[in-house]
Amino acid sequence: MEEERVTELLGRVGRVDPPPFLLTRIEARIAARQGSRPSPTWVFATSMAMLMLVAVNSYVLFSGKANTEVTVDQLVGGMNMGASNQLYHD
Repeated sequence: MEEERVTELLGRVGRVDPPPFLLTRIEARIAARQGSRPSPTWVFATSMAMLMLVAVNSYVLFSGKANTEVTVDQLVGGMNMGASNQLYHD
């Protein structure tokens, strides 16, 4: 019974005409999104900057002495931090 009613209602649905200038609005939105893309020179410059950053970081990381061990006290002293594990100062 319910299925017949739904089928009857769906049979009465007619074609809906699109609003005027719908295609023009869609094309304008697509053009606006394409216009907001960065230029290829900007993408290239950003990529080169990132590559240089990674290269410099890698050089600094791996250029140090191979067998040098840094203790926790040296690290904490270099960063001007306290070596205490106490969370609150009493």
